[in-house]
Amino acid sequence: MAMSGKQKVAVILSFVLITLFYITAIFLTFRPRIGAANYIELVAFGLTFAGGTSAFLLGYVSVVILGGKYSVGLVEFISRLNGSNHALDVKEETRANGEGIMSDASLLYIPALVSLTSLALALNIHYLDTTTDITFKSALSMLKNVLGVLDIFIKPTAMGSLTYSIEIIPVIVFFVVVAGLVPSIVLPYFYKFKVTSVNAAPFHMDILFKSFGALFGLTVVLSLVDIVYGVVTGTQPHYYSYVLPTLVGFSLHYSLGAFIGRERAQGMVLKILNSGLSKRVFKGKVVIQGSSPR
Repeated sequence: MAMSGKQKVAVILSFVLITLFYITAIFLTFRPRIGAANYIELVAFGLTFAGGTSAFLLGYVSVVILGGKYSVGLVEFISRLNGSNHALDVKEETRANGEGIMSDASLLYIPALVSLTSLALALNIHYLDTTTDITFKSALSMLKNVLGVLDIFIKPTAMGSLTYSIEIIPVIVFFVVVAGLVPSIVLPYFYKFKVTSVNAAPFHMDILFKSFGALFGLTVVLSLVDIVYGVVTGTQPHYYSYVLPTLVGFSLHYSLGAFIGRERAQGMVLKILNSGLSKRVFKGKVVIQGSSPR
């Protein structure tokens, strides 16, 4: 199914926003002078956009492979462990399209989720990297080297825009792709299917887990606020001005690729359901009726 007019506008606006993030990252970090020959900065921008493009392609591939090809098998495996069943009712196209602009909401919350998760991963790596000298000393030198490579918040070895971009871009792409794995698995099930689960996690346990999740999420948000405030006020290292906009831009790029690949993944899921090979994840409806009073 081709994208609707609203979806095309959303994709175009996303590309514009992505470009603005990359321009902001280059301008705030390397301060190119107007009227001067800023060839190195232009190359750095090109490398940044190339990194975002790779995130875009990985987002598309992830949602097609993980969400389309393997997600049903993954849910089937988990369902065998916990004894649950899941009925997927396929929405009619008129119903799915009737959701209007809400059908494009994944372009908002998926990038936000990927950005916050990748930031949380990067912060954890940074804290581990800065504490291994104290905790492990030289006992785990290999771990220290790996953490040093993945730590995007340490002082860069060179502040030249070209060298810095080459060093930092692959690491940011890595964090974004890891953070996007779970959203890529679940994205095909939004809008196209109505999922009804039987013998799944009780709702009171779900509320409990969500409360803990909100607590950890708040920690990440507060850390992000601290970093952004430090960048604005100048109390954080100058190169953070490149890391944060680039990370958000890559998250948008990844999510856009996943969004575009979503319909192909949904078709793959529907094909697996129609084959009837999955016993605990099936196409159909579940009707829940309350017991009549005696």
